[in-house]
Amino acid sequence: MEIIHELEREPRNIYTGAIGYIKPNKDLFMNIPIRTFLVNRKDGKGEMGIGGGIVWDSTAEGEWDEGILKAKFFTDSF
Repeated sequence: MEIIHELEREPRNIYTGAIGYIKPNKDLFMNIPIRTFLVNRKDGKGEMGIGGGIVWDSTAEGEWDEGILKAKFFTDSF
């Protein structure tokens, strides 16, 4: 987290954070949001986050293409 904070200019907000809940029987359910969209109701501006996981055979071009594909869930709406 310290490295991310040093390298990135703005906070990620909910993007790649954690969303989850604990049931009364102590079962835990967690998700990491890698596709998010936040809207500021006051000014009507939005922020979209997309991402994925880097693995041993990832390439910059492949990750870029995957990001564009994942963004289509929102961009195709317009």
